[in-house]
Amino acid sequence: MFLPSLRNSFWADDFGWVSRAMDAWVDPARWFALAKSDFRPLAGLTFLMNLALSGIAPAGYHAFNVLLHLGVVALVMGLCRRVSGSPVAAGLAGLLFAGGFGHYGDAVIWISGRTGPLADACILGALVFHWDALERGRARDRVRSVACFALALLAKETAVVALPLLLLLEWAHGPFARPEADARSRLLAYAPYALLLAIWLAFQLAVVRAGSAIVGRDYAFGPHAAGHMLEYLARMFVPVAPSSSLVAAPSAVRPLLAVLLPALEAAVPLFWLLVLIRPGTPRAVRFGILWMPIALLPVVFLTFRPITRYLYEPAIGLAIVAGTCGAAAWQRMAAWPRRTLARGAALGALVALLALEAAVIQVVIRRHRLDEQAQDPAASVELAAKARALGFH
Repeated sequence: MFLPSLRNSFWADDFGWVSRAMDAWVDPARWFALAKSDFRPLAGLTFLMNLALSGIAPAGYHAFNVLLHLGVVALVMGLCRRVSGSPVAAGLAGLLFAGGFGHYGDAVIWISGRTGPLADACILGALVFHWDALERGRARDRVRSVACFALALLAKETAVVALPLLLLLEWAHGPFARPEADARSRLLAYAPYALLLAIWLAFQLAVVRAGSAIVGRDYAFGPHAAGHMLEYLARMFVPVAPSSSLVAAPSAVRPLLAVLLPALEAAVPLFWLLVLIRPGTPRAVRFGILWMPIALLPVVFLTFRPITRYLYEPAIGLAIVAGTCGAAAWQRMAAWPRRTLARGAALGALVALLALEAAVIQVVIRRHRLDEQAQDPAASVELAAKARALGFH
């Protein structure tokens, strides 16, 4: 689905990332230069790797994004298998997430959008190793989990949600491998994560954002966050909205969307709440539902309208819910009198859903391409000249 993006070019922030990679190639200390006002050295390292492997050919950068997405898919499957205990649920969750279920496509299609998936890959790695540490009680799994947590913080600021997600995963895991562990030892297990987060926050406040307001024009606490949360939860089920900036909604359907989206903003959270409190709901389903609002917390306080690439991380929770429920339904169908017909219909619905997601992704890819062609060529010319001066092609 995402392979056609290999024909796309650089767009917007991509030029700045590649230019900073060239600076770091000449002066390694520039690797730690800020991306605008953000400190994301792990993301910068990926651009250095791209520069070394493919110069300034955009296809190499897009290929990295697709491969990174595949890596996240594998980690989603690993996490879902652990939480649900079902390989079928893991396979279905991976298939849906790989295919764009949740409408996050531009997080993969836009080269600079890789910062989110990169942080999410590290968060998922921390969670998978954390689960294994809970399961087996091995110190090496705990060390790996803490290392992934540290890398996530170096990829993007939204990784601060990793700590509450770790606590959520512990709840989903249930009894410890060592039930005799007291509260003190259990709290101490989280001390390395808390210490890393404290160091990272101190560095952000004292160095990266020294003298600049955290809360201001683009980021503010207020009631708008609740509205954004509702819209994000609804947008995972709607390819476009009247306010979409990347792909504009067709004028013929805008009146319908103007009614549909507010209805979904009320219905979707209410539905998730009812599933959460329903007796007998599997813990894996509750885990996936709670994942979504937690993953959205860092972005709902932004003052501008919701952006679809921020749906990448909450879509992981949606895929886990869908995979777990789909696997349970598939198993129940085995006892139905017309199980062959029922399973055939279920597979047909899955294929139709993936085909719809594929169509949406192709539209987004083409729209990106049009935006790239319409942008001022001065940035491309300047980047090409800088590349030639340094011997890149």
